[in-house]
Amino acid sequence: MGVNMKVMQTNEQLEEARLRELYSLDILDTPLEPQFDRIMSLAARYFKTSYGSVTFVDKERQWFKASMGYQTHEDPRQFSVCSFTIQQPKILVIPDLSKDNRTAHFPKVQEDPHLRFYAGAPIITDRGYSVGAICVLDQEPRVFTQDDQQALLDFAQLVSSELRLRQTLKCLSAQAFTDVLTGLPNRRAFEYALAHACQQAENTK
Repeated sequence: MGVNMKVMQTNEQLEEARLRELYSLDILDTPLEPQFDRIMSLAARYFKTSYGSVTFVDKERQWFKASMGYQTHEDPRQFSVCSFTIQQPKILVIPDLSKDNRTAHFPKVQEDPHLRFYAGAPIITDRGYSVGAICVLDQEPRVFTQDDQQALLDFAQLVSSELRLRQTLKCLSAQAFTDVLTGLPNRRAFEYALAHACQQAENTK
């Protein structure tokens, strides 16, 4: 009978594996990408919320790949609601952050923008690791229906699909620029690097 290795891992081992999975995506600290911005914008409009983010939870911080309403791109993990979301397989809904012991002391709850409502769905990779969450937030407590929860899970799956596509394109690009026999960069790779260097030089004039 098969044994689920994740069940046998300690919390520390599971977190280390989750972080390795996150880092393998090469998503942290990357520039804005329209596909992620589009998903976040659609989610915020669908739920009629002023705040939201596509968040990836690093070891000591949460980093926003796309966001609505925020002026910053990251927060300390100790003040991350999404860090609770990634610890469960389903959606996390907190109707009023100021009345939840886990979040009532968070700066963005006690101070501007005085966030209250939170709903987040985990972003899960093909290997089953929750690397982050897509979440929507509001400044007023609110009810989140079962249909709302399913819709947010669907948005999370869209983010997961974009990550999968991003990884596939990265692999194909690497193959296109690598010589099959030697494993070294091929002529196409050198031409691309030269064109990129020329473009950078042109931009600095």
